Amino acid sequence: MKVFLVIGVLLSMAYAQAALGNPGSSSSYIRVPPRSEPAPQPQQAPQARPQPQVTPVRPSAPIPAPAPAQWEPQPVAEYDEWGRPNPDAFYWTGVSLGLHAGTLGAGAETTSYITDWLNFRGTAHYLMGGYKTTTGNVDFDYDLSAPGARLMLDFYPTRMKNFRISVGAVVKDMKVTVKGEPKGNARVGDNVYTAEQTGTLRGRASYDTISPYVGIGWGNSVKPDSLLTFSMDIGLMIQGYSFSLSSNGTARGDDQFQQDLRKTQSDVEDNLDWLKVYPVISFGYAYHF
Repeated sequence: MKVFLVIGVLLSMAYAQAALGNPGSSSSYIRVPPRSEPAPQPQQAPQARPQPQVTPVRPSAPIPAPAPAQWEPQPVAEYDEWGRPNPDAFYWTGVSLGLHAGTLGAGAETTSYITDWLNFRGTAHYLMGGYKTTTGNVDFDYDLSAPGARLMLDFYPTRMKNFRISVGAVVKDMKVTVKGEPKGNARVGDNVYTAEQTGTLRGRASYDTISPYVGIGWGNSVKPDSLLTFSMDIGLMIQGYSFSLSSNGTARGDDQFQQDLRKTQSDVEDNLDWLKVYPVISFGYAYHF
């Protein structure tokens, strides 16, 4: 059995060798052609990279900077919840000029805004007047002149900013010239003298140069929404004075007459004392610039 197996292997090997060695053989085996290497390609020289074309820049006009953004103001309310004007909503200067007239005379005034509740006000005035009295058969003429000025602070405590409280001072040159002419025999003090003995009685009352002032009023001429404003003041000016009465009659050198003259002077001063607490009432109009 082994013999036959060996013989079969040998025959198979002989047959395969014969087939490989005979190219015209009709054997079913396919001859694999030998592997061929690809032909080497000629190497190309590297091409130069094209350079970009540089175009010279011609000088031109400078580019304008962008315009800044426009700020648009927000609308502002003209009045607050109480009806008071808002200063930021109006064009105003805070200064006014006006005219006034009253018990201190006629004149001009100016007002300047300080805060919403406080103004400064200054007035200039001139007063002239007179009155008559009779004492002891002597007719007395009183001639008053009072140029001056008021300097005040106006406080506005209410919401509507019209009612004001004013405090300040009056600077003035108030004088009252007194002249007495006897109508005949005249009683001077406790005694009676003839017209010649009495003569003409003269005197001058000089009031304080600076006097305190306090009052109330209505009107605010520098409110932002005001153009022409009516104003009113009611107040008091407190002042003192000095006074002396003299005579040019024939009895002026008599001591008794001088004592009597001092008593008559006291009567005349009673007609001057009412000016010590002087009522100030004034009305005016002011224009706000």
